[in-house]
Order: sequence, then C-alpha cells, then structure tokens
Amino acid sequence: MNRQTRRSQRRSKQFDPNELMQRAQAAITRRDWEPAIKAYRRVVRILPDFAPAWSDLGALYLATGKSEQAEQALQRAILLDPTSPDTLSNMANLDRQSGNKTRAEEHYRKVLTLEPDRANAWHELARLKRFEISDPDVTEIRKLLKSDKLDDAGRMHALFALSKALDDIGDYDKAFVHLHEANEFRYKQIKYDIGRHEKFVDQLIDTFNPNFVDAIRDGGFLNSRIVFVLGMPRSGTSLVEQILASHNQVFGAGERTELEQVIREVWSNFPSPPDNQSAQLFQKVGKFYVQRMSKLGKARQLITDKLPQNFLYLGVIALAMPDARIIHCRRSPLDTCLSCYGLYFPYGQSFSYNLSDIGKYYCLYRRLFDHWDKLFGDQILEVSYEEVVAEPEREARRMVEFCGLEWEPQCLNFQSTRRIVATASASQVREPIYDRSIGRWRPYQKHLSALIEALGTYADI
Repeated sequence: MNRQTRRSQRRSKQFDPNELMQRAQAAITRRDWEPAIKAYRRVVRILPDFAPAWSDLGALYLATGKSEQAEQALQRAILLDPTSPDTLSNMANLDRQSGNKTRAEEHYRKVLTLEPDRANAWHELARLKRFEISDPDVTEIRKLLKSDKLDDAGRMHALFALSKALDDIGDYDKAFVHLHEANEFRYKQIKYDIGRHEKFVDQLIDTFNPNFVDAIRDGGFLNSRIVFVLGMPRSGTSLVEQILASHNQVFGAGERTELEQVIREVWSNFPSPPDNQSAQLFQKVGKFYVQRMSKLGKARQLITDKLPQNFLYLGVIALAMPDARIIHCRRSPLDTCLSCYGLYFPYGQSFSYNLSDIGKYYCLYRRLFDHWDKLFGDQILEVSYEEVVAEPEREARRMVEFCGLEWEPQCLNFQSTRRIVATASASQVREPIYDRSIGRWRPYQKHLSALIEALGTYADI
C-alpha cells in the first residue's frame, strides 16, 4: 500500500459526509446549485464508493441541465447499489426530462416494486401517464390513501396523484376534492404571505419609475445572446422554449437562477433604489449574468432562460441587457391559475396552493407587467398560448424572426428535439401541439369561486 492510498484511507475514516451533505441540502433549498455540486463532488472524491452521494450528485447535475454528467453519476450509484429507490427515482426523473417516457415509467415501477408505499413515486408516475377508467393504478393509489402507512407529505403526494388520475378520466368533482386537500396541506406547510409579495411589487414599480429608467436607459451590457421567456408559471413558457430550442442556433438552458443570484450580489438592497444609480451597476449585472450563461451554450448563437418569474426582474433585464430578446407568454387567466393549483412545485411558486392567493398573485403580475410594458414595450414580444395552439407555424415564425434568426422547419417538429426539460411540462412538450389544455377550468368552475373573486376583471368567464 503506497503513501497516497494510506492517506486517502485515513481521510475517509475521519471524514463525515453527512455534515457536508446537510450544508449542500441547505444550498439546494435556496436553488444555489454550484455550492451543492462542489460539496457532493468532494464527498465522492473522498468516499468514491458512497452510493447516496453519487445519487444526489446526479440529481443536482440534472437540476442544472447537465444530462451527461447526471447519467454518469446515477449509473455509478446504481452500480454501487442497484436496489436503491432514491437512485432509481432520480434515474426515472432523468428519463422523463430527457423525453424517454417508456424507460421513466419502468424506473418508477421498479421503485414502487421495492417500496409500494412510496407516494412521491406514485405522484411522478401519475404526471407521466394518462389514466383510463378501470386503470389498476387508480385502485393502488386509493388503497395507499386508505392505509396508515403515509406521513403528511406522503399523503399530499398521493392526493396529487389521485387527483391527476381522476382528472384524466373526467371525474372532475372528486378530482377537485383530492386536489384541494393536497393543496391545503402544502399551504399550511409553507405559510405564504401574499401581502409581502404585494409590497415587493409596489417597491419595484416605485424604483423603476420613468425618471430612473430614462437616466440609465443608454447603459447596459450589449451582445447578451440571451432570450428571456417569461410570464406566469403554466403560461406556455416551456412550449415556447422548446420551439426555439429546436433551432440549431439556440441552446435551451431551461429555468435558470443565475439572474437572481447576480442581482443579489451586485444590488444588495434590491428592489429599493440602488446607492449607485449610474449605468455601471446595470453593466455589472448584465456582464456577470451573461458570462455565467455563456458557459452553457458556447456553440450556439442564442441561449434561452425560461424562468417564468423573471418577469419580476424585467426592469433589470431591459436596462442591464438592452439587446436581450424578451418573450412574454400569456395564457387564459383561469387556465393559468388552475394549472398552478394542480401541481406540486418542489421549489418556488409558494403562492400556488391557495386559490385566493393565486388570483391575487395573478393580478399583481398583470399590474407589474402593465408597468413594464409602458417602459419597455418595444423590447418585448407578447405570445399567446392559445394563438400558438391555433396557428403554430405563424407564431413560431414570429418568435424566430424576433430572435433575429432564419426560419428552420424543425421548429415545428419540436416534440422530437432531444434535450433536458426540467419543468412540469417535460412530458407535454414531447407531444405535438394539442388543444386539450384550453378551457381546462370550465369543468371546475363551481369550485373556483375564491379564485374568480380574487381575479376580478381578469376572470375570463
């Protein structure tokens, strides 16, 4: 045994991976991926046979769009522990986001063979498939809910799964009962404060007033290469990005958190007016953000960032990167809001578990966007989800032209484009254009009074 091997063994014996992994989990909660990845890399470097760390590292790579590294890490984890439900579940998530629905289902069912009571696996499987009447999976989910084997979180996942199944088969009243119960649990857990968000929006509007904008408008970082696809969650942002990412000059980066991170670093008191109101601050934001994003799509002319909530930072985007393309996705308010209510979001979207909060959040979004439109309307392309469904080629051509690109027919064959889609729409964007999501709120209308009241004039009844 050489000296280096002995040193490595001593380090392994003294090293406690749990503390480092706990710190990594705290970073994951903040969606601060790089520190978490570095932590797990250190763990597997010191403990190369520690399967749970390889599995978690694979999940992190997947969250950041690094599919090749994700598969390598997960394959290593499976080699070390082929019966780990966590690893198999992570591999299933990779398959789903890569568009391999068949293999994803196989992996989820392996998980459920090992742990039949694993409710989050039932939830993921339900999101992946479409149920039919007399589907045996519905029976199994119902049995699980009637058992005493679930904790509160497990019950929530099982309720979301059953609601999705009943929606597929058209039993809307029962679907809503289960959906409401699932959301009630999540709502109590996160304790969202819509009033705090309203104050945030008020401050944004106060800070980005016409005088402030006019004083800085000529600054910013040029040659940004970025296409921002933003709007309310569940408004068609994944579909728009998939269409654009099918172009050979566009890299679809998915939902990125780099912009918010850079803003926090450079503008410490955001959204209050910065101490330095010169264009230098916005130059910094644009430069730092573009540098980080450019590492993702080096060979492509353009890179998309489709984090929907970037609409909150549109003022920063327009001033920091004046040549960035901004695509604003809109969808029927009631369809948008119900779709938010119908999903579990592991990160963010804390407003989406209460119908009244969703409606109020939507109104604040519209109020803020009306403000952005007055200031930066000439930098924004508005795209309607319903119009994309009705006239896909016309709308796709309009988006491609807005991005300054030549038309490519592949943009209409977007469902065949192979890339990681790490959003709730990962399965939907693998299908050709369909219209079954238009008017989805109507079968649920009698259950939506709180939402309709909160939306006020925006309710499209």
